[in-house]
Amino acid sequence: MAFVPLNPVTTVKQARANVRARCRAEIPQKSKLLTKQVDDAIYDAMVYVKQVFKDQLWQFYWTDEVVTQTSNVIDISALVIEDIESMSLVDSSLGKIEIYAPDFYEEYLNNADSTTLASTLMAKVTNTAADTKLGITIYKGSSLGAFATLTLTYQRIPTRFSTAADKLDIPENFVSIVKDKAIQDILSALGINPPPDIAKRLEQLTPGVEQ
Repeated sequence: MAFVPLNPVTTVKQARANVRARCRAEIPQKSKLLTKQVDDAIYDAMVYVKQVFKDQLWQFYWTDEVVTQTSNVIDISALVIEDIESMSLVDSSLGKIEIYAPDFYEEYLNNADSTTLASTLMAKVTNTAADTKLGITIYKGSSLGAFATLTLTYQRIPTRFSTAADKLDIPENFVSIVKDKAIQDILSALGINPPPDIAKRLEQLTPGVEQ
């Protein structure tokens, strides 16, 4: 049976309360858990779970983003891209634009003849604005038409929540694992072993098995 990711339902407030309550049951009464400490652990746990279950979760985090180019450069510095090498770029009029390693890109442009360059469409990942922003530089040959709609497809990193009302950016199927992992990490940082039930569940995690 194919795995079906369930839409996120659990809010940050709910997850925070669950994690905090379970941790407080294990730590000395006078110890305090800062909200940021709990939130950081929850977010780190989401990133961890995404990596462990990447084969099931890739589609949930696969993102199509309409982007714009200025002077043949697309600024992607604001996008939370996990793996630059897995990106793909398509223009609705010109078609797929292959993204190459910078060395290959430069070598090709330096060695291709003018006839070949006139019909060449290719790109590389580079830095823009004095090396402060990540971007995609496109080479478009003189015989090609204008850009239309550019769409960048990439695997994104889980979105960091900003309010207590935000939903955790992970399928609902995996929220219990996220909470277990967050509890384990918080307690480990305090030098406390996690409760046996949580330790056992995390030890038994197997990618491909719905929890």
